[in-house]
Amino acid sequence: MALTTLSWYLLETYSVVAIIGQVLSFRIFPRFFMGFIGGYLADIYDRKKMIQLIYAGIMLMSLLQTLLVTTIYKPHWFLLAMLLFMRSIFDGTEPSIRNAILPDLVKTETITKAVGLYATGLNLAAILAPILASVMMLKWGIKYVFWIDLCFQIPSFVVLFFLPKMKNIKLKNQKTSIVQSYKEVIHFVYKSPILLNCVKTSIVMMFLLFPFGAMLSIYVKDGLGLGVKEFGIISGIESGGAVLAGIFLSRIFGSSDKKIMRWYLMALFSGVILVAFFFKMPQALFYFFIFIFGFLTQSFRSMSRIIFQENAPDLIRGKLMSVIIADSGFVSLGLLMFTQLATKTNIFLTTLIMGILICLIMVVKILKSQKVIVNKLNVATFKTL
Repeated sequence: MALTTLSWYLLETYSVVAIIGQVLSFRIFPRFFMGFIGGYLADIYDRKKMIQLIYAGIMLMSLLQTLLVTTIYKPHWFLLAMLLFMRSIFDGTEPSIRNAILPDLVKTETITKAVGLYATGLNLAAILAPILASVMMLKWGIKYVFWIDLCFQIPSFVVLFFLPKMKNIKLKNQKTSIVQSYKEVIHFVYKSPILLNCVKTSIVMMFLLFPFGAMLSIYVKDGLGLGVKEFGIISGIESGGAVLAGIFLSRIFGSSDKKIMRWYLMALFSGVILVAFFFKMPQALFYFFIFIFGFLTQSFRSMSRIIFQENAPDLIRGKLMSVIIADSGFVSLGLLMFTQLATKTNIFLTTLIMGILICLIMVVKILKSQKVIVNKLNVATFKTL
């Protein structure tokens, strides 16, 4: 609800695409560095207390943001950007701690299923939220929806007090400096080919693919010429695809090579869909493509987290997960670049360029991966002989 309401508020209040990109970039950028701090804190302090504290900060920043947009007719965009930046500091810290908590709630061998089911629950809400937000905006106005969204955050905060006691908590006297801690973690990632490849690929896709999600409101209003009601419906359809992704992920098994290949294909097909968005198409076909797009992008994001969870020692789990979660920070760089490009050209051409770049990169990745698999098979055959 927050993203749907904020995106439409920015469009109606400022209109200029470049300003929208700048404001949303402030919202995303802190996730790049705050994830590392969240991972560090998760490995040395009580994870349950830490996530409660972080959510309290999120709610406080949401309150200040709501007060700003509902009491001032057209606040200077920089004021709103700074409040979003402050909230994003807490938002950026939270995923590392949340992902570090996951193994305390489920068995290690069921991590893939747990991540899939978690994504399903998250995106079931995301189906209804954009539609609900758009209906309420039409009926009561945007300012009231900001307050309603703030109230909806309260149950999420209360639930955190019912988490079980965390069993793998590190004592404070065991902590080392954050720089030294991350030197060890970066060395661990560098020595693991699968994790290093995962980080590189994910960063590229966060820069090229995921800015489209933040630009969807621009595509709907300026590109397709539709209103807030249709934007809510389209966002809900995209989230419906993401729900299907969660169900799909909960059933993924097999070797790491197979998972990596599926991961590459998800990114490739996402790029193909962005290319298709360049062309005008019937409404039903567009809805189908946006549904598949939601499925593919959610699958890609969750698979990168699964790969890290399966290869993370608990002693450094928080810091290790923060490395892959930090890839979200590159969305802001892509968003800045592509909104500027959309200003100089148009949203359709920008989408086409994003899609073509993704397709080219992923074709190269797939060909290299196939070569590696063939080499492994040749080595295994040679040893057998």
